[in-house]
Amino acid sequence: MRRRFLLTAILSAILFCFIVGGVVAAPNQGKGSDSFTTRVASILGVDVDDLQKAQKQAKEDLMKDRLDRAVNSGRITQEEADSKLQWQLAAPKDRLQSVLDKAVAAGKLTQEQADKKLETFQGKHKSKIFHGKKQTNRRGHRKLSDA
Repeated sequence: MRRRFLLTAILSAILFCFIVGGVVAAPNQGKGSDSFTTRVASILGVDVDDLQKAQKQAKEDLMKDRLDRAVNSGRITQEEADSKLQWQLAAPKDRLQSVLDKAVAAGKLTQEQADKKLETFQGKHKSKIFHGKKQTNRRGHRKLSDA
C-alpha cells in the first residue's frame, strides 16, 4: 500500500514537471523556428536563404534515397516511387487537389463538395487559420509563416 502511494506520488511529480515545462516553453513556439534558422545560418556564416535551400535539398535527397531502397527491395515499382516523390514535393494545395480528385472519381464526394473543401483550404491558408483558430503571437498559438 505504501509503495503504491509512493509510486503514484513520484509519477504525479514527473507529470507535473512535464506540464510546467511545456507551459514555460510555449511562449517561444511562434518565433522559435525562424530565430533558430537565423541562428544556425549565422553560426555557419551562410545566408538564411542558402541554408533553407540546403535543407530543402537534403529533404529531397533523403526522400529519394528512401524510395530507391524501397524499389531495390521490390516493395514498390520505380513508377510508384516517382509518383510518390512527385506527390511529396508538390505544394499542399496540389496534394489536396489530387486527393479530392480521387475521392470524386471514386464517388465519395461530389465535385461541388470537393470544390468547397479546396476553397475552404485556400481561405484558411490565406487568413492563417490553423485548426479553426486565427493564429496570433499569443501563448499557445503557432504563427504560420508567410510562405
